[in-house]
Amino acid sequence: MKKSRILRNFKEVKKNAVPVLINSSITGVSYLGAKAATNKLAPKITNENLRKVVGPGKIVLGMVIEAFVDEPKIAAIGRGIAVSGFDTTAEDFIPADTKEKIGLAGASNGVNANANNQFDWEAAAREAEEEAAADESAEVNEEAPVSGAPKDDLASKAMN
Repeated sequence: MKKSRILRNFKEVKKNAVPVLINSSITGVSYLGAKAATNKLAPKITNENLRKVVGPGKIVLGMVIEAFVDEPKIAAIGRGIAVSGFDTTAEDFIPADTKEKIGLAGASNGVNANANNQFDWEAAAREAEEEAAADESAEVNEEAPVSGAPKDDLASKAMN
């Protein structure tokens, strides 16, 4: 009876390193592509029940692709779609407080974000406008001469 091994020996790892890298890269790119497509298309779905099916639908689609395809590179595409489906499903069905407890809540890094964890461009624009207005008023106060004399002359007179 052949001895069962969990890990491959180093020669096999060296031989398979490039194909594994390629398949992993394809999986990652297909995950990002499926995630981007979901972010573009999901807001256009107005029926809330239909929107909740997007994540599980991607899981099923990805698993079907991986199960029926014999080519490893195309199977990697299915794997990436399925992983994106799990991510979407977790976002849709796990409550926010549970996400926080288990470490799935996205780090906002001090940036205001809306409910979909997307950057809030309107809030950032308001903050930038407020900062610009504050900077302008500070510059106006610094540049205003007292009694018509330039700032430098007033400072030199005060020292004398």
